[in-house]
Amino acid sequence: MKKRVCIISLALPIEVDPRTSRQAVYLARDYEVTLIGYGTPPSDWHQINWRPVHRQTSKLQTLFEILLLIAGRIFPFLYDFWFDTRSRYNQALNYALESKANVYHASDWATLVLCVKAARQLNARVFFDADEYWPLENESNPLWRIFFSPLIAYTLHQYAGSIDAATTVSQPIAQRYKNEYNIDAAVLLNVPDYEEISPRAVQANHIRLLHHGASRRNRYLETMIEALALAEPRFTLHLMLMPGDPGYLESLKELAQKLVPGRVEFRPVVHPFEIVRAISDCHIGICLIPPTTYTYLMTLPNKLFEFLIAGMAVVNGPSPAMAEIVQQYQVGWVLPSFEAKALANQLNILTIDDIEFARTNARAAAKILNAQVEYAKLLSIYQNLLEAPGLTVF
Repeated sequence: MKKRVCIISLALPIEVDPRTSRQAVYLARDYEVTLIGYGTPPSDWHQINWRPVHRQTSKLQTLFEILLLIAGRIFPFLYDFWFDTRSRYNQALNYALESKANVYHASDWATLVLCVKAARQLNARVFFDADEYWPLENESNPLWRIFFSPLIAYTLHQYAGSIDAATTVSQPIAQRYKNEYNIDAAVLLNVPDYEEISPRAVQANHIRLLHHGASRRNRYLETMIEALALAEPRFTLHLMLMPGDPGYLESLKELAQKLVPGRVEFRPVVHPFEIVRAISDCHIGICLIPPTTYTYLMTLPNKLFEFLIAGMAVVNGPSPAMAEIVQQYQVGWVLPSFEAKALANQLNILTIDDIEFARTNARAAAKILNAQVEYAKLLSIYQNLLEAPGLTVF
């Protein structure tokens, strides 16, 4: 009989959470997997037991939760009531207990609480995919920093001792979790599955740049449009942006029309598992994410590895984790700053030979930096967890 894994993921809709989705798919090869979350799962998830959580709350419930967050800054024990009164968490916990899992897998800081509660009742293990550095996830928002950052820090301090294994996205973040919460997290990169992509030659007068991701103001995506206005006309910019901050995407379209009419294409969003093929007609991926938060400073995002598997060269800002990958594998160029002028200057000096050299290296790096290789770590961690003595088997 297969052992059971229960994944709880409530930070994002499952259709825009490739990290959790991929973990579920890989674990389902060896274990019976229940995934508790919200959104719309893929129609071919026949091996995964999907349990949808309803997120609707009344205005009165929302007001009560806000009051608990305010009071929790003075009396932190009230944060426990914040969890207990949220209907979505109670629903998820009931699903978790019904699954009678051997390992409870938390995909975000809030679900760690639910996983620990379920594991304690059933003598199971707790796995925490810490992902990014949650206590500073949205620190550029003053209200979030005041009310949610203390809640997250309290939660991690309270439940860190119950974690049996953990992962995160980069070594600097892993070290910070160790220093501040005594959580030992292995690094599990945000890499997609490897795909064989036929390289498309670069045309000297038609070089396609691409960026994809969320349209959030604190990412200053207008910098790429401003850089294009300073770059030679051989470059065009392709943006595949998910809805984010209200009105921001429309403002980017207006700016593109004003500064570089006809040179920016806004592409439709595709499912995360389809991104690599959707962007493979482009030549250079742009990873320009200003460090407006600690998470952005230390980011090692999906898009970097999707660029490599798509056979693209990479230009990124001086973000240390990304810069290390780009320089180690010689797949592109690290800018001296996040300014539009720095990006334009780098683009203007590139030759076709430079771009093809980086693209060749990207295709070689993709054979190492992919889910088939990386997720062997996850399966090894799970094997060790499930072989440990004292585990209850249902």
